Amino acid sequence: TRVAVSSVGMLLGINVFGALVHYDDELFRYYPLPFAIDACQGPSMMPGFRSGEVYLRDTLSHRLIWLNMEHWKRNIQSMIDDRSLDNVSLTRGWRRGDVVTIYNPFTRSIVTKRIVGLEGDVVLVYGKDAAALKERGDSNCGVPRDTRFETPYCQRVRERQAEDREIEDVTIAVPKDHVWVEGDNPLHSTDSRHYGPLPVSALRGKLLWRLSSCNEVE
Repeated sequence: TRVAVSSVGMLLGINVFGALVHYDDELFRYYPLPFAIDACQGPSMMPGFRSGEVYLRDTLSHRLIWLNMEHWKRNIQSMIDDRSLDNVSLTRGWRRGDVVTIYNPFTRSIVTKRIVGLEGDVVLVYGKDAAALKERGDSNCGVPRDTRFETPYCQRVRERQAEDREIEDVTIAVPKDHVWVEGDNPLHSTDSRHYGPLPVSALRGKLLWRLSSCNEVE
């Protein structure tokens, strides 16, 4: 009984610590588990991700040496093509299309979004569905309304560049060590269009599997 109680106490301690470190970039480096369980909430990632669904998240491969055959094949090919080690990565690295869990420092919340742009990529700050939002008429400067962002990031960029530019044409280059994230359901998502690029240190892992149906996340 003592062993069982001790084990339960240890697991609870790990869970509490794990939950807390998600809110701190520095502490998350010491997150002790290779995986986490996420429950999806809200409409921003529909239709592929629905509220109440549970997912397995990889929290480790971007922090430690990534022992994956395809990853190292790409590393070897990069060394051959470039004749240097500049583009060799020991960790998995982030990719466009990854569905990731994030600590959003602007809203101080844990959210799930999709990586649309990596460092150096040129992205549409209003998103690819800007025209649809504009036609809908109830958007805030061309993105869904969110009272936490009275003047969304995309609008500030447009004002700096030229206010007479069509919103579909406003772009930026993603800064170094940052990513651009958006929801799969752009008409109902608060994302980088509202708050701008996020530092990669805010990423908490990639969603791998939908546990309810054992399907790989795409």
